[in-house]
Amino acid sequence: MNQQRYRQAVRSIRWSPQQRAAIEEKLRAAPIASDDPDLWIDGLEDPMEAYRQSQEAMRKSEEYNMNAKKMRKIMWIGLAAAILATGGTVAAIAYAKKHPRTLEIKWKNGTELNLTGEEVPSLYMTNHYVNPQLNLEDIVPTGNGWYYRKRVTLMNKTNQWGGLAEELMLCYTDRETGQTVPVCAKPNCLHEADEYCTATTINYAPSYMKYYDGYLYTMTTKYLKPDARSSQCNLEGPETSPDNCRQVLLRYAPDGTEIKELADFGGGIGAASCTVNRGYVWCLVQLQQAGEEVENPITHMTQTFTSGGWQIWGYELATAKSVLVYDAMGDPSVNHANTAPNDIYAFGDYLYFVRSAKDWSGGQGLARLSLLTGEVTDDKEEILITGDHCTCLSATHAIRSKQHGGGNDYTYDFYILDLQTLEEKKLSPDLDNVPEDEPALGRDYYITFMNDRYIFAKNYDNFIGSDVLPVTIGIYDYEGNLVKLVDTGFQNESWQESIKTEDGYDGGFLSYNEWFSPVAIDGDTVYATHILSGDPETLKKRGKEAVSDVMYTTVDDLLSGTPHWQKAYSLTEEVHGDAQ
Repeated sequence: MNQQRYRQAVRSIRWSPQQRAAIEEKLRAAPIASDDPDLWIDGLEDPMEAYRQSQEAMRKSEEYNMNAKKMRKIMWIGLAAAILATGGTVAAIAYAKKHPRTLEIKWKNGTELNLTGEEVPSLYMTNHYVNPQLNLEDIVPTGNGWYYRKRVTLMNKTNQWGGLAEELMLCYTDRETGQTVPVCAKPNCLHEADEYCTATTINYAPSYMKYYDGYLYTMTTKYLKPDARSSQCNLEGPETSPDNCRQVLLRYAPDGTEIKELADFGGGIGAASCTVNRGYVWCLVQLQQAGEEVENPITHMTQTFTSGGWQIWGYELATAKSVLVYDAMGDPSVNHANTAPNDIYAFGDYLYFVRSAKDWSGGQGLARLSLLTGEVTDDKEEILITGDHCTCLSATHAIRSKQHGGGNDYTYDFYILDLQTLEEKKLSPDLDNVPEDEPALGRDYYITFMNDRYIFAKNYDNFIGSDVLPVTIGIYDYEGNLVKLVDTGFQNESWQESIKTEDGYDGGFLSYNEWFSPVAIDGDTVYATHILSGDPETLKKRGKEAVSDVMYTTVDDLLSGTPHWQKAYSLTEEVHGDAQ
C-alpha cells in the first residue's frame, strides 16, 4: 500500500465510529502477555485467566478508568496500521509474499542468506561521546509518530537501596494530535511496573528499539528464574547467573497488546541492539559466561568472567529462522571480559559496527560485514576507521576525526571515507589560513551526522560562566564546502550563583541551564534535544518552565535558513503514585 492510500485508510478509521468501535473491541479481546505463560509472568498459573479477571473487575467497577479508555482510543492507530499493512498478522508467509527474495546467497562457510531488495534506512545518531544528554536509542520514528522511553519515578515502590524506584516507561506520541500515551493496553493499569504492564516492565522493551512494518523489535534479557525476573541479571548467585539469563529478540505490538519472543540467541548478560534491512532483523548480541575473577586489561576493573564475547545474528522475517553471521566469542581458554559494540547499522549489502576485539587484541574501530561474502574487517589493517574516531556515516561514506590540542583549546581535522573505494580525503581546511572571525569546520564547528547529500556540524558549546552561545548549524557538501550556516533560534547558557546566609554560610545555589543540540537525522528529518532546567525561583523570574524535549525540523527548512522547529515529544520525568 502506498503512502497516500495508507494515510487515507488511517484517517478513515480514525474518524469512523464503527471502525473505532471495532478496533477498541479488538484491544479488549487481545492477549496481553506472551504466548508462553511461563515466559514473563511470575506467580500466575494462567496469565490469560488473570487478565480476563482483571477485565471483569474493571467492567464491574463503579469507577471506570477514563485514562485507560482514552489511551485505547489513541493507541488503536498503531494497531490499525498493523491491520492495514499486514491484515492483522505479520506471519512469515504474509511477509514473504510482500517482500519476495531477490538474492540467494551462500558463503564459503556454508551460511545461507535470502536477501530481499527492500532497504530500510538506519537512523543515525551523533557520536555518543559528543552528546551524552540523551539516551541515543530513544528516538524511534514511525510514519505517524514516535516511540520512545522516558524515566518515571514510582512513589509507591523502593529500590534495593531504599530510595524511590525508577523505571523507563515506553510511550508513544502521535505526530498529528500531539497526544502521548504509555504503550500498554491493560485496563486500569497504573503503569508502575506491575504485572502485564508492557509500558514499564523492563523485560519487554528496555532499549535499542526498531520500528518496522507495524511492529517494534527489541533485544532484551529474559530471566529464567522467577525470583530474578524483576532484577538485572548479574554474576552473583545461581538465581541471576548467566546460565539463567537468555538474550532474546522480541516483536512488540505497537499498542501494547502482544509481546512475542522470536529468537533465543544464548545465555549471558549485557547490551544488545538490532536493526532491519534486506528482509532480516540483524541482532548484535553480547553473551557472557560466569567464572573466576579476572582484571579487564582495558578498564582495570575486576570482573568474574572467564569467557564471553558477542555475535551478530540475522532473523529472517519471511521464514522465522535465525542464522549466525558473525561469531566473536573469543578463545575460551583466554581469560578476558568482552563488551559488544553499542550499535549496528545496515546499509546496502553491509552491516557496520564499532568493533571490540574478541580477546582485547586485533583491530578496533569501525568495521563491516559483507552480506554477500561473509567477509568481516577483522584485523588491524582492515578496520575502516580505527579506535573511536568514527564520527558518523551514511550509506556511502563515513567521517573520521583527528583531535589536536586539549582542554578548552583544541581543533579537529575531518576526513571523509568512500565506503566503496576506501579512498579518503580531508574535509576541514588548513586552519592556519582561516581568519579567526570566519567560522571554520574543525575549529568552530564539529560534525555530528550526515545523510546521503549533506554533512551537518554544530558550533562548539564550550562556554564559561554566564556566557550565552547562540546555536548554529553548518551544512556542508561532501567536498567540505559550506552550503548554509543556519541560526537554530536557540541558545546554550549556563548560569549559577551561590546563595549566602546571614551568618555567611553557603545556602545553596541559584542556577539556570539551557541546552540545545542536534542529535540525529532520519531521512529528511533532523532531530535535536532542548533541555531547560534551573531552580524554581530563577525559572519564574525569567518566565521559563523546565523542559526536556526532542525537537525536529526538515533539511529543506534548514537549507532555507529559517528552520521551523516543532516538538516531537517530551522526556520530562514523570512521577507515579501517591505524590501525584
